[in-house]
Amino acid sequence: HKNKKADGTDYNIYRDGLRIYTTINPTMQRYAEEAVQKQMETVIQPRMDAQVRQTGVLFQDLEPEEIETIIKRAMRNSDRYREHKKLGMSDKDIYASFEKKCQMRIFTFKGERDTLLSPRDSILHHKRIMRASLVAMDPRSGHVKAYVGGPNFRYFKYDMAKQGKRQIGSTVKPFIYTFAIGQLGLNPCTMAPNLPVSIETPAGIWSPKEAGNVEYDGVLHPLYWGLANSRNNYSAWIMKQAKQPETVADFLHNMGIRSYIYPAYALCLGAFESNVFELVSTYSTFVNEGVHIDPIFVTRIEDRQGNLISSFIPQSQDAVNKHTAYTMLTMLQRVISAGTGGRLSWQFGFDNMDIGGKTGTSNENRDAWFMCVTPTLVAGSWVGGEDQSVHLKAQGEGSVMALPIVGEFLKRSYDDPHLGLSRNAKFSRPEGWVSYDCPKEMMPDEGEAQQTAEPDEFFD
Repeated sequence: HKNKKADGTDYNIYRDGLRIYTTINPTMQRYAEEAVQKQMETVIQPRMDAQVRQTGVLFQDLEPEEIETIIKRAMRNSDRYREHKKLGMSDKDIYASFEKKCQMRIFTFKGERDTLLSPRDSILHHKRIMRASLVAMDPRSGHVKAYVGGPNFRYFKYDMAKQGKRQIGSTVKPFIYTFAIGQLGLNPCTMAPNLPVSIETPAGIWSPKEAGNVEYDGVLHPLYWGLANSRNNYSAWIMKQAKQPETVADFLHNMGIRSYIYPAYALCLGAFESNVFELVSTYSTFVNEGVHIDPIFVTRIEDRQGNLISSFIPQSQDAVNKHTAYTMLTMLQRVISAGTGGRLSWQFGFDNMDIGGKTGTSNENRDAWFMCVTPTLVAGSWVGGEDQSVHLKAQGEGSVMALPIVGEFLKRSYDDPHLGLSRNAKFSRPEGWVSYDCPKEMMPDEGEAQQTAEPDEFFD
């Protein structure tokens, strides 16, 4: 209520005929919503439904009393519970009413469905529905172009793009490599051994694990290989050189992460919570020549006569050296051309343009992420359950779950001539930037680098 009317009273957003100019592009917004819908309806939800049918288990690794706590909490948060409470009913009677079948309408990705179901079973049904979010912004203006907080606002009002926070897994790794290059003086061709890393901490020895069939062969590989293949030991190796997790946490905050980061060595594997909105904002720093810009949704507000009430300009701050930012863009491009983001090339045709990205997967596939940078758009997606115990046991990696959402959105956006996006656009290469051409003997074998799926992350 900073801006008042001439008579000193507050504006009413619903009745005063205000003109609000938003940054959202309606066409991109439609493509974003349809990309989420397509992936959820055709791939993710069918896999979750099949898993529950085959195993009989929805909530993974929980005791019956823990599951009951989740269900009771959902009951208490429902309109049905509040209405019964107003009528003076006891909790026992209210909970009993949740067991009685009645006619109701439920959500499915193929459309709403009328059915006969108990309210308790309705809660379990909607807990099984997987969630996803997507954000896309112009990295130079800070204008948010598309924003999807969930699959359906009527049924799922909690915004998983900006309100919800989850462990970010390997999407943190580009920031760790940025620290290595900008603060430790390393470069993409710096060699490190493919061996387990152990770090002494006050709590004991910390030695992160890899998942899947990962072989520690002791061979020296360049750092860009570690990022392209999302290797935990290479991120841990950088942290060991950094020595001070607090310094790295401060660096990440300066790049754009606003969420709390516990300053432990495990932060290099994404052992802290953030969200798509924050990550898209931070990844934009790479494209915007090292300058972080706060995303905005509204540019100006006018009254019904067209008089300006307020205008909005995003805040910006220098975060990293522009040469370091561009070096990171070249490394992120390798993730797409020869790493865990390869699906963006072979499935969506982004194989001949300036485009980079990073996949991410938290413990046991609880959260799947994909972040993507282009010269004109930065986009990111998250996929997971409303409850972290609801997740796929297999094929739940970011490259499989979240990447196709971003890929579909970008493909339709770039293929639409009315949006004016060009596949020929280039990342801004700063004057005096030194190219890092690793000697031939440093290069990994072609087959070794063509990894398209990522193992889940292990923080302990």
